[in-house]
Amino acid sequence: MKVIYFYHIPKCGGTFIDTYLRDVADILNGVYKNFNTLKSKEINIERDNWIKRSLKMTQKSGRDYIFIHHHHGFPGITELYDQLAKMKAELINDGHELYMFTCIRNPVDQFVSRVNFLINTGQDETLSIRRLLDNKTLSNNMYKYLMYNHPERYSENNDFSYELFHQTLTLFDKVFLLENIQSIQDWINSITKTKVEMPKKIINKSEHHIKPTLLERTEIEKINYLDVYFYNLISNGRV
Repeated sequence: MKVIYFYHIPKCGGTFIDTYLRDVADILNGVYKNFNTLKSKEINIERDNWIKRSLKMTQKSGRDYIFIHHHHGFPGITELYDQLAKMKAELINDGHELYMFTCIRNPVDQFVSRVNFLINTGQDETLSIRRLLDNKTLSNNMYKYLMYNHPERYSENNDFSYELFHQTLTLFDKVFLLENIQSIQDWINSITKTKVEMPKKIINKSEHHIKPTLLERTEIEKINYLDVYFYNLISNGRV
């Protein structure tokens, strides 16, 4: 059995990747588990327990392929670290495989895409780059989301230390860059021994009506220093 686990960080090509993985799962007659809710993103004990129970059941599945899509409304990878580490070890011990991956992008581009997405979808039509820059709790979205999921699930009192972040990263086999998204297809095909191509059309792409000035781009980089650290780490091939 092969388990392919995709942790979907917002505005990093995740909907596009999700669609591709569903296509692969269909061709392989695999199980597709979707941990994602757009209605309620805050901590929910019942929902948190559900993903934990479901992950335990994954180990007992008789299917050759299981695909997991993990997005809004569930614990982050740091919160699930102990269970996922144990799950991976047990799967390997039983002769199975678990492949975990995620995808990130240039921090400035992710920040701008997020602003435009929130405006375009009507979630906050008055949002601006300035307002998002002033709201420190919404900065460093990729770094924090990897650890604790949606901003509604955590506060600045959470542990965002580099040490804990690096421990969380050890669970991942791959962290891809959106700028080289084609490499995800190649990697998945090598695991599944298939030749399934990614969709030709970009999905859930935000129209950028608001664009930062050069000064704002500098400010975005400065305030999102954890995301810059994350991005540079991956860009330099250290994971």
